[in-house]
Amino acid sequence: MEGNPEARKLEDACIAAMRDAGEKPVRGREYFHIRTLGTILDLVDGWTDANRETA
Repeated sequence: MEGNPEARKLEDACIAAMRDAGEKPVRGREYFHIRTLGTILDLVDGWTDANRETA
């Protein structure tokens, strides 16, 4: 999503979802354990679907 102005909002939404799920970053603030991949992909997929509907 490079160059997409919504990218930071999506990143913040994913980080908030990980926090709400009790997941802690394994490095820095945005790298999470591989077990969270499915949830993150679902969030991204939903985000891009929602943006397509409003475009």
